[in-house]
Amino acid sequence: MADHQGLPIVSVFFEHLELPVLAAMSTLAVQSSRRVFEAVGFKALQSVLLEGPDGNLFICPLGDGRASLIIMLRPEANAGFVRLQAANVAKQLEEELDIAPLTDARIRHVFLISDGGLLISHLSRTLVHPNDRDILAGMLTAIQDFAKDALRSEGGGELREMDVGSLRAYLIRGRWCTLVLLAEGPLAERSVLAARDVLGNFEGRNEKALDPWDGQGESLVGLGELMDALLREDGVVSGGLS
Repeated sequence: MADHQGLPIVSVFFEHLELPVLAAMSTLAVQSSRRVFEAVGFKALQSVLLEGPDGNLFICPLGDGRASLIIMLRPEANAGFVRLQAANVAKQLEEELDIAPLTDARIRHVFLISDGGLLISHLSRTLVHPNDRDILAGMLTAIQDFAKDALRSEGGGELREMDVGSLRAYLIRGRWCTLVLLAEGPLAERSVLAARDVLGNFEGRNEKALDPWDGQGESLVGLGELMDALLREDGVVSGGLS
């Protein structure tokens, strides 16, 4: 296994090899293959297989390229079987090294809604008509309230996820407002937890202004920071507000 700079991390090869060279060249192969994928518009690179008469080399990127799993195969080895096994091993290694990608999904919209259902702020990667924005915010609040009432009779609970068209909605309820993330697919749990922390930080800075909110965005401190932190260019939730 090699890190993102092509330096060996650990090895269990049984043959005499120049590990620094193997690690560096394998990492370069992954980086070059990734550029090819980007050039033709393909999605994330999953693996690289280099075949030759004396053997094959299978390379699996870990953690969005932060490391690589390198497997040497004899010519008679079943590359398909190795590919399946390597996928499971790669996930385990990413978890052990704490380099697992947060999510493949991109957050498309962020809504901050008051307890009364008023839209406090909205940030989007695409243009949305103001009227559509208000309608969507009201719809999400109504659905959340309905689900909360329905689940109360079943021992309590709170709606956290639902489908809105082709997007996945994540509703994060704070003390005075609700944060809604609309993503293109599933978000990692750590990303949702990070969003909850950011919301809690924001509410802590605006306790007096939010209880109750006067309807004026200018009265809220760090509102722009909050929205930017939740809709970064890479689609991953960042840390707390400064």
